[in-house]
Amino acid sequence: MVRIIVALVALLAASSAQADWQYRRWGMTVEELLASGKGISTIDQQEAARQRLGSNLGSPVARADVTNDLRFTAYFFLRNGTLAGVRLVGSPDQKYEIQGQLERTYGKPLQTQNDAIPGNCRILSSTWRDEPGKNSIMFSAMACLPSQAMGSAAVLYQPLLSKRDSGL
Repeated sequence: MVRIIVALVALLAASSAQADWQYRRWGMTVEELLASGKGISTIDQQEAARQRLGSNLGSPVARADVTNDLRFTAYFFLRNGTLAGVRLVGSPDQKYEIQGQLERTYGKPLQTQNDAIPGNCRILSSTWRDEPGKNSIMFSAMACLPSQAMGSAAVLYQPLLSKRDSGL
């Protein structure tokens, strides 16, 4: 079973008191996730609806706050009753630091897009494949001009699909 520890520790190198939430593995049930360490809690329906990621992962079932050089809220998503995604949501003003840490950890992104959207906004997204950790990583950030204060910055970790799971 693939563990998310390598990818998350590389990005967030938090102290052991703050990092207990990181020691998870793909395929855990919500009960295993909640019992696996302190700092993880279930979330209410309103927060789950705000953090929903469409039909692929749906709404998160749990969260943990993470503080080190960068501050994140980690959201845990299940598919078919087991852990299938972890989304780290950071402050939009950290977008360059987050992308820099990802590039130092995983190298040059496989793909990067910088698209304009209505409202004088831009969406930046980059993706990586972490073969050793068996993770797919997607960074996304949105900023609107002129202030760029409104926006978001997030990293989504998911397990890499095997050829068996790809449907091809």
